[in-house]
Amino acid sequence: MIQQNFVVERRYIESGKRAAVDNAKELVALHVDVMVVLSTEAAVAAQRATNAIPIVMVTLADPVATGFAASLARPAGNMTGLSFQGTELAAKKLELLREALPQLSRLMVLVDPANPSHAGQVREAEKTATQLGMKIDVFEARRAQDLAAVFATGIKRRPGAVLVLPDPLFSRQADQIAALAAKERLPAMYGMREHVLAGGLMSYGVSFTDLFRRAARMSIRS
Repeated sequence: MIQQNFVVERRYIESGKRAAVDNAKELVALHVDVMVVLSTEAAVAAQRATNAIPIVMVTLADPVATGFAASLARPAGNMTGLSFQGTELAAKKLELLREALPQLSRLMVLVDPANPSHAGQVREAEKTATQLGMKIDVFEARRAQDLAAVFATGIKRRPGAVLVLPDPLFSRQADQIAALAAKERLPAMYGMREHVLAGGLMSYGVSFTDLFRRAARMSIRS
């Protein structure tokens, strides 16, 4: 016999920012003991909804730069959690691409403008690209329907590779993105191994599975 001593209330925000705000308010009204957020957008909504309920962040790129933590060592306030260090690792991804492709001089970067963490990752990538003598072209995709057109436009700049920043949308469309990169014969660097499993060339980043395991322990302690 399985004993259940807690209830998990799941909420999804695919429909946009308004949904995130409404869901956060609903969870506060339910008097949940802890809120677990999986994206920057969800963290913004949770932070605005409560300063009393503990909030555990799981897959944020840079909680300090985005204002959710005073520092990684001492987050302060009612928010704590983990980061996949997206901003810091952006530079390393470019370095690894250059190692794999010594003649790489132009890079296509795929971003989701709705993701607040992507601006910082792009800045870091641009700084590293300058040091490596590379040029970067940034292309935006807000919806799955945008991806084919974005790749068709991007290939006109004759990039030698594509960097796909970590993002919930891009993760859900891993198969499509891998197929588009293969169609255009573009070597691709990703931030999640799921993209490689879908047929992408390579990825560099933390284990998201491990982040979720560690977040579960933090949630229980909260």
